Amino acid sequence: MAEFSRDPISIARLLLDLENPRFPEIQPNQPSAIQAMIQDQKEKLINLAEHITRHGVNPAIISIVMESDTDSNAYTVLDGNRRLAAIKLLMNPSLGKEVFSQQQIRRLQSLATQYIENPINGLRCVIVKDRDEADIWIPLIHRGQREGAGQVSWDGQVAARYDARRGKRSFALQVLDFVQENASLSEEAMSRIEAGKFPITNLERSPPDRHMRKIGGSFS
Repeated sequence: MAEFSRDPISIARLLLDLENPRFPEIQPNQPSAIQAMIQDQKEKLINLAEHITRHGVNPAIISIVMESDTDSNAYTVLDGNRRLAAIKLLMNPSLGKEVFSQQQIRRLQSLATQYIENPINGLRCVIVKDRDEADIWIPLIHRGQREGAGQVSWDGQVAARYDARRGKRSFALQVLDFVQENASLSEEAMSRIEAGKFPITNLERSPPDRHMRKIGGSFS
């Protein structure tokens, strides 16, 4: 089993991956890479920058990097390029002036003013020796469940349970709990609910008189 070095690396020493698969083609330099990221992500990148400004970088996520081929003092970020681009834009909003609208630049500049009060000096990174080593892990992050080896996203019912435990109980979940306790449900419907697999979004889109038909039961 491989062991990796995990180190904090300053933002100044981190480079966007010019071969990032989010880009339609390989980029020639860092400014072009940032502009390509903006083109791909648009408002999402500013939303990420806003979240970083308010809460900092997600502590549960670590960037994957390798030593740069062109700069012996730098590292190329193989996973975590959106995060890095957002931080670089907070440090210098003018990097996005060729792509963002004037309104978006103003929003970014406002965020940058807040960001400098508590800037991020570096990111925690895991250092791999090359792209091949990173390729063992990156698909687990970005290419779905992969039969359980990758990240397994929450479906609607599981997400609704999470929100409910934080005091945000959805109407659809209330309906589901009510009929589970008070209605005669088919064995299949009960099994799906108990397993957390019922498509709760169906209830959110349905008028009340159709809830029971969608769940698969009736009141006795």
